[in-house]
Amino acid sequence: MGGRVLRCVAFYTLLEAWRGRLPVLVAVSLGVAFALSAIGEAMATGEALSTRILLLGAMLRAFMVLTLAFFVVTSVVREENDRVVEMVFSQACPRSDYYFGKLAACAALAVVLAGLCGLCLLVHAPMRAVAPWAASLSLELWMVSAAGLFCVLTLRHALSALLAVLAFYVLGRSIGALRRLSESPLTESADWMEYTVDAFVTFLYYLLPDLGRYASADWLVYPPDGFAEAPSLAVQAAIWVALVSGAALFDLYRRNL
Repeated sequence: MGGRVLRCVAFYTLLEAWRGRLPVLVAVSLGVAFALSAIGEAMATGEALSTRILLLGAMLRAFMVLTLAFFVVTSVVREENDRVVEMVFSQACPRSDYYFGKLAACAALAVVLAGLCGLCLLVHAPMRAVAPWAASLSLELWMVSAAGLFCVLTLRHALSALLAVLAFYVLGRSIGALRRLSESPLTESADWMEYTVDAFVTFLYYLLPDLGRYASADWLVYPPDGFAEAPSLAVQAAIWVALVSGAALFDLYRRNL
């Protein structure tokens, strides 16, 4: 079928996003982020504008992650319940077309959501600060959507998949700090428990992407000089999405209709 199913899955996923609740969720998220950042600015005792920018950037990132994860999980669960997935798998096409159609649509949504957040931040922050932040946010959202696809296709339950994605995101945002803490001289000890915890943190550090390097709110106040990290962030995102995609496809191909 020459990729026709892939294009159809991507198109109808984007159409579902446009006609469904996603625009409402995004609008509400943007409004709440602006309102809360304004409250934070009013309560700040100094550097009020910087405080508002930091709060707005952090909340926009968190809200967009939750919104996209919710959409990805509920979209696949709805198609599972409506037997759409089984219908696609019954066609004379590889099952990977369904997955990559979903992933392509999620990548497009990640770029759109990151762009909207960037436009909102341009009200307070300069373009040289917003551009790298929005670009790295799109990569972060792409990884979150890939994690969401993997979790929902494997677990096949909305709540379980959402909790798994949130656990992945929280660990990804904090794994860098946990690794530095485990390597701190203050934690050095001959106790076996310390070595076990250090080994487990090291395992997670190499297993998960370091999401703490992406879309840092500090960039909006202190713009990175030339954004030298861009290539390494893009490579890390591409490698991790490829690994998660391989795991998701393995589960898809072993599934019995």
